[in-house]
Amino acid sequence: SMVANMESRTNEIKRRIFGFKRALATSGNGLVIRIPADLVEYLHLKEGTNVRIVPVNHKGFIVEKDRT
Repeated sequence: SMVANMESRTNEIKRRIFGFKRALATSGNGLVIRIPADLVEYLHLKEGTNVRIVPVNHKGFIVEKDRT
């Protein structure tokens, strides 16, 4: 199923990468996640970079740079 596939993908990603723990902040009616400078540099991000937020399961999501 689609959910099982997403959970499998999430577990694979968790094994291969490190993570950061961050508190959410508010901005207008939404929430903001601050990205650490080391990760910004590693991913070549800058203000205004478009990203996709992909739900993985009821516990999380993946954020990836938009390829367009």
